[in-house]
Amino acid sequence: MAIFRNLFLVCVLLSSFYPSMAQKILRGPYLHSGTATSIIVRWRTEVATSSKVLFGTTSTQKDKEAVDATVTTEHQVKIAGLIPNTVYFYGINAGINGEIITGNDYYFKTAPPKESTQKVRIWAMGDMGDGSPNQKSVRDAYLQSIKNDNRQTDVLLLLGDNAYAIGTDEEYQNNFFNIYQDHFLKNNVLWSVPGNHEYYSGAQNKREVAYFQLFSFPQNGEGGGVPSGTEMYYSFDYANVHFVALDSYGIEQDRYRLSDTLGPQVEWLKKDLAANRLPWTIVMFHHPPYTKNSHDSDAEQELSLIRENLTPILERYKVDLVLSGHSHLYERSRPMRGHTGKSDSFRDNVHLSSLSSGRYDGFSNSCAYIKNGQNEGVIYVVAGSSGQNNGYNGVAHPAMPYKNATNGGSVVIEVEDNRLDFEWLCNDRIVRDQFTIFKNVNKSTNLKAKHGDLVRLNPSWKGSYLWSNGSRQASLSFTLTNDTTFIVRDSLGCLQDVFKVQLTEKPVIKTGKTTEMVCAGDKLTIPFTVTNTEASKWRYSLQLSDKQGDFTDAIVLANATNSPFNLTIANNILTGNAYRFRVVADVQGIEFVASEPFVIHEKPKAILSGGNPIEAGKTTQLTLTFSGSPPWTYRLSDNSIATTFLNPLMVPVSPLKNTTYELTSIRNSCGEGIISGSAQVIVIPKIVTNLSVSQVLCNETTFDLPFSMIGEFDTKVNFEAQLSDNQGSFGNPKTIGSAVQSPIKAMIPNDIVFGGNYQIRVLPTQNVSAVATPSMGFNIKQRARAMISGDTIIQFGEQASLKLKFEGQSPYTYTLSDNSTQTVATASYQILVKPELLTTYSLLSVSNVCGNGTISGSARVNVIITGIEEEKAINVFPNPTHDKLNIEIKGTRTQTLEWDMIDATGRKVKKGVLRKNQPNYFEVELADLPAGVYVLRMGLVDKTITRKIVKH
Repeated sequence: MAIFRNLFLVCVLLSSFYPSMAQKILRGPYLHSGTATSIIVRWRTEVATSSKVLFGTTSTQKDKEAVDATVTTEHQVKIAGLIPNTVYFYGINAGINGEIITGNDYYFKTAPPKESTQKVRIWAMGDMGDGSPNQKSVRDAYLQSIKNDNRQTDVLLLLGDNAYAIGTDEEYQNNFFNIYQDHFLKNNVLWSVPGNHEYYSGAQNKREVAYFQLFSFPQNGEGGGVPSGTEMYYSFDYANVHFVALDSYGIEQDRYRLSDTLGPQVEWLKKDLAANRLPWTIVMFHHPPYTKNSHDSDAEQELSLIRENLTPILERYKVDLVLSGHSHLYERSRPMRGHTGKSDSFRDNVHLSSLSSGRYDGFSNSCAYIKNGQNEGVIYVVAGSSGQNNGYNGVAHPAMPYKNATNGGSVVIEVEDNRLDFEWLCNDRIVRDQFTIFKNVNKSTNLKAKHGDLVRLNPSWKGSYLWSNGSRQASLSFTLTNDTTFIVRDSLGCLQDVFKVQLTEKPVIKTGKTTEMVCAGDKLTIPFTVTNTEASKWRYSLQLSDKQGDFTDAIVLANATNSPFNLTIANNILTGNAYRFRVVADVQGIEFVASEPFVIHEKPKAILSGGNPIEAGKTTQLTLTFSGSPPWTYRLSDNSIATTFLNPLMVPVSPLKNTTYELTSIRNSCGEGIISGSAQVIVIPKIVTNLSVSQVLCNETTFDLPFSMIGEFDTKVNFEAQLSDNQGSFGNPKTIGSAVQSPIKAMIPNDIVFGGNYQIRVLPTQNVSAVATPSMGFNIKQRARAMISGDTIIQFGEQASLKLKFEGQSPYTYTLSDNSTQTVATASYQILVKPELLTTYSLLSVSNVCGNGTISGSARVNVIITGIEEEKAINVFPNPTHDKLNIEIKGTRTQTLEWDMIDATGRKVKKGVLRKNQPNYFEVELADLPAGVYVLRMGLVDKTITRKIVKH
């Protein structure tokens, strides 16, 4: 021992001399004993060091730590003080230099608070640890499942025989950790039971095998349940599920096994199950009480004893589900009770609480299992093919109608509130068996509430819903107004809840009294009382019956949220002797008591209408329409007054100008009434258009248009001149001018059809009536329009022909840009010009009988210079030249000389002046000009001298 101690000290000293030596993680990290507030993180390192875990609620900020200073290779750190139902990210120290290993997949989630009804996903495997391809395909099938569902695993259950063949540490490394480490162990808490293979590497009555060294399970009730004091068996709570883990192979006190009802394990089990208050209980142990094929529960004593002695205890405490392995196949029962004998004694009608398949998939006989707190039995599952898959495919146990010895698989369970869904997921990713359990469903509920209370009905299950009112919502909320019954069913017709909701007392509205006689228009106060409901929750309307007291066609007079009503009786209410009031609520279920009958007298109302347009001095009639009791006395705005029984009444009027008539009063026996309406009589003036017959009108002609008016308008108006079409029709006139008085400055538009039989009329621009007399008919002449064209190229000294094109009334007089002018009668005309240089010709003007017209176009004449005769009075040299040209004038010069140089396109590129007092010699710089042919032009005495210049 001293030698091994010295070797360890040497290793520690060597590690201190090589601080940069990287630590190697041999196993883990993996998670155990996860509760709502704590968890254990375990890992194994190559070199012994202290243990540290950094953790936090985000992957980038791990601001807390848990440390164990003990120097070891088997690291086990408990983190406490955590928040329930929370994801934490963590990292572990992985070297003697303090390096922290972490990543986005280093995380764990704490358990939810006890009794939480949130959804919980459970994954269970049995006999998985053989390193076979089946083991990996079962793993991968579940990996794909949670990827497809985007769902985290909450509880991971191992049903024993986790590492073959004898459960050594090396086998656990090869057949368990190496296979699941990178996929689950970093972020899922492990809960396990031992199988027989776990004990094969040690004694059955001792806990010295690798299994108990590798795993850390609660012994003191840390995760819920009664403390067991041992890691052989334990319990824990997750949300509303109580899990119990039992050791079906180990021996306690050298004599007791799980089948011994007086042994420590079973005594603890009964206490734990009795203390449990959670609605769901799942028990797991390795050896199944019901199985055939790979193992036979009829022939093997340890299985028979569990069936005979343990199953009655599980049934007594209403365990829901038992998970086992051992047999290398999949088997599943329906809910069983009271069967402790061999398989040949099993009877469906005796030992099953339900004959349904439980698949809950809509097929025949597939309704879910119901557990409402009676002795509905236990479902037993054998899931021993998560790795090992060599079960003999023989005759099934009669209690286990669902068997598969061909495909490997694992168990996937989801629990949410009172619903449990079970699936057997095979290694080919196919779910080949499933069942569902509901607890405390199919209820009949009687409720009582006050009128107006908000009642919320919640079905007793999680799933699909079809309410009797057609709703498919998860809950039904309504305001109670009458006794009512609602039924809700699931979509498969397996579940049904009935809710009967009754009113505690019927509410009543009583309407108070009013005076015995009322005139329409009177202001009234109507009180009312409401009993047996919360009056302030509702809105009320005051209704008036017809004059016989019938509310079939009741009139709503007012709305209010509390008593009393303050209102005015409408003026249009008919006289009657048996009217009544009643108050009703905007909700059903409230009875009402109407008021006593009373009388209504109708106040008068008169409406004035009529008044047609007339010419001054003529007569029209106004109409007076009355309601209320006759006779009616009225007064008009012209102070005429009369009393009449006639309805309607025609009143003649003869105004001399525009007049608006109004009612000023109406009375009857109820007093002053309501008046409305007016009548405007329009006296229509006449407008005469006075157009001179000698007026010449062309397009765009501007002229003064005189008009005269007979009569007058009420207000100041503006006038506009309108031009008919060429047939004299004003169906779609053109506005050609406006003014406030005669004459109107008008203009004939350009877009006009020439000739025709046009007319002009004058109308007011405001929306007032007038009679218009138009002018005599006339035709419209077209204003001249001219366009020049004829771009061409000529030799110097030649003539060019330009084209003129005319439109409008002929003859046409035009002026060219060279100021030449001429009058022609034809629409097409040619002009001959003889320019010396490049010249662009355009029109300066064109005119006809309509005056000046419009001009357009141009003609560009390009003069090409090909050769020029030499003049001996001027000497130009050198020619051809490169950069400079010398010019010498012979003889005496008495005048200023102007010169310019033109390129081949006629463009002037240089120019200058040689004054009379300057020498007769000068130079012209040509360096800035491109090579080509140019013309030098000089004015000398009474002639122009030109030279052709060639520049190289």
